[in-house]
Amino acid sequence: MKITTISALSAIALFGFAGTALAEDVSGKIQGIDQQANSITLDDGMTYQLGEGVSLDAFSEGQNVTLSLEDENGQRVAQDIQADAVSATEDSEMAPPAASEAPEAPQDY
Repeated sequence: MKITTISALSAIALFGFAGTALAEDVSGKIQGIDQQANSITLDDGMTYQLGEGVSLDAFSEGQNVTLSLEDENGQRVAQDIQADAVSATEDSEMAPPAASEAPEAPQDY
């Protein structure tokens, strides 16, 4: 009886989790957008298929994004896409300081 119960519980645990979709996030810079194929290529060289209802209208090449991927029938499909905020370090390296941030001229006393 104990062996049957343990076997049944093991089978439930094994098959109960087998249908669970694994999710992961992937970040990168958009290298290409294919509206017809509903896919996006990031700077890692990978092309990702987008799920139903995921729109690329607000995105363009060169933009940093994060894709939320889920496994669908053995294929990783982006179920969500979000624009990444530019970090303060990247922003300061790309643009000169604003006038209010410029160093003050030395004062003669």
